[in-house]
Amino acid sequence: MPNSSSGGLPTIPLQNLPNYLTLEAQQLLSLAVEYSNRHQKHLWLVGGAVRDILMEKPVRDIDITTTGDSLALAEAIKSEWNTSEINMVSHSDLLTASLRTNNNTQLDISRLRTERYDRPGTLPIVSTTDEINLDLKRRDFSINAMAVGLSQDIENTFHDPFNGRSAIDSATLVTLHRNSFVDDPTRLWRAARLLTSHGLRLDTDVAHQLHLSLIHI
Repeated sequence: MPNSSSGGLPTIPLQNLPNYLTLEAQQLLSLAVEYSNRHQKHLWLVGGAVRDILMEKPVRDIDITTTGDSLALAEAIKSEWNTSEINMVSHSDLLTASLRTNNNTQLDISRLRTERYDRPGTLPIVSTTDEINLDLKRRDFSINAMAVGLSQDIENTFHDPFNGRSAIDSATLVTLHRNSFVDDPTRLWRAARLLTSHGLRLDTDVAHQLHLSLIHI
């Protein structure tokens, strides 16, 4: 059952976030927060960054999600960036954009959204939402389905609807639903990478899911 409670993140407060980020990453996030506050939109740090902070690992993947226009946010950051060269790639159908500096610092930006798959292995059909827990529900593993608020009004709030912290404590990789690998086969590769890089083991039900996914792919 998802844990829908939210609250502070006392073990790793947001003011300690710079300890896990490069200077460029801090600057990119600062521009994103400033823009979000100026336009009164919520902004969340999500996915691998939250996972790695809780596991006390360097943050390499910086993912943020917004209740505003993700492409406009990416364009605003790009226009204000003057530290180094920066490139932008956007996918308007998926409401996502990526910014990468010439020092290989990458910031991935998405609109809070839900996804559904008409057929396994196809691109998802995307709908917007303003509910962070609904956005987290579309993600791959419980350890990647956590969020920390960055913008005003939600700063430092923590959402963990699928018990990602418990999975971290038990060093277990847990999917969010039984058709996870069937819907998106690229999750097979992501699972293998996480098992190797983060010293995790498969949840007992995941091996069965892997078998079913190979049948359907």
